[in-house]
Amino acid sequence: MAVAIEIALKRVSNDLLKCLKLVLEQTILLLAAKFTKQLKCLEKTLQSIKFNGSWRSSKVLDRPQNEIATFIVHMEKGKELVRKCLRVNCLNMNQKYFHLYKLIRLNNELVRFFKVDMEVKMMSTSMKSLSGVYDLANKMDQLSTAATYEFCEEPVELFVEIYRNNFPTWWIEHKAQPINAHSLSILTDEAFNSIWYDLNAPKVNVLTLNIRSRIYALPQFIKRMSQLRELNVTSFGVYPTQLHGLSSISYLSNLETIRFEHVSISSSIQHIFALPNLQKLSFVMCEIGDAFMGCGIDSNLTDLEFDRCYDLKELPSGICSLVNLRTLSITNCHELDGLPKALGNLLHLENLNLQCCTKLQELPESIGSLRNLTSIDITDCLSISVLPEETGELCGLRVLKMSGCQGLQELPVSMNNLCQLEDVTCDEETSYLWMSFEIDLYDLKVNVVEDNRIESFMKIIS
Repeated sequence: MAVAIEIALKRVSNDLLKCLKLVLEQTILLLAAKFTKQLKCLEKTLQSIKFNGSWRSSKVLDRPQNEIATFIVHMEKGKELVRKCLRVNCLNMNQKYFHLYKLIRLNNELVRFFKVDMEVKMMSTSMKSLSGVYDLANKMDQLSTAATYEFCEEPVELFVEIYRNNFPTWWIEHKAQPINAHSLSILTDEAFNSIWYDLNAPKVNVLTLNIRSRIYALPQFIKRMSQLRELNVTSFGVYPTQLHGLSSISYLSNLETIRFEHVSISSSIQHIFALPNLQKLSFVMCEIGDAFMGCGIDSNLTDLEFDRCYDLKELPSGICSLVNLRTLSITNCHELDGLPKALGNLLHLENLNLQCCTKLQELPESIGSLRNLTSIDITDCLSISVLPEETGELCGLRVLKMSGCQGLQELPVSMNNLCQLEDVTCDEETSYLWMSFEIDLYDLKVNVVEDNRIESFMKIIS
């Protein structure tokens, strides 16, 4: 398998490098010239990856195969992103920023994955290389911004970039405020010091904060965004950003969705759970730390997600107080080794996704109380060796995904009581464990699949 992984990684990296070279050859005459600096930065990163004996002995190949497969898929998509740079309309500022922003993210993913031996200082060039675009944006500021705000009565989507703490003139001088935008995106670079000018944006429904600095404080003006329903905070730095000022979120009574990505939560988040209309909360590639410690969680939350939160070793017991929770998703959290015994208190839970929690050893016995549970996904939970007898009490269970559960040796006899079970997905070895149950479970269909990780590699290698 290690050989297949190495072949796949070599192939996707070399293909991306070839694609980059072809695009760079055309940038002199075509629209993609504005992306040249960032494309060259990406090219330099790829060229610094050495596939040799020392690379094979490094920790790159020790990563979970599911994570490697996901990375390879991202690199495949990276080729299409590079090609799209040739087709971007030079007059569309938002489109230019969006593609530059995605190129930065692609470069950072390569650095993090291969642990490329380069100075963090070099990585900062990924934002500095945009200086030409920022200059152009500043020159257009009086024209395009004035036109947007003074003559457009309809709601607009606004994208703002702040480079080296230089705010747009209209923002500093409070021109054209309040703004009409219903969607606001603010991108800041690694030099941003989190000293904000005030902004009056009462109509904003969706706020996206894209950041690169090591330390970042949420702006105080969000307290007045009374119509805000969705908040997205994403760091594209090499390291997770330390996020401060979370208390400002407590003023957003209409907030329904919050997504944190690649940030370090350094303070308690209890006030987030106090939001009366919050429905979905996501932590992706976050350092959770002690953020949940001592939280008396009482919330109307229906969806809770943890993905690739590598320091999450145990699920906070307070989460079992989320009585309205419908979906609990904990995926690719490789340090998670146990779930709270009181998990059965989540009486309204319908979907439980534990995919690729490789150290998770067992499900709690209280799981039998989850009578509304319709779907369980324990795909690639390598350390689970047995399911609790109480699993057979899940009278509403219809879907069970369990491929890649290499440690599972037997199924409890009580599985015979899962009369609503319709769809089981597993590998061939596990399918033999279901043979004795198929006689009584008339509607059951056992789908035998190859390991999804192998499928991903084979598609790329072929």
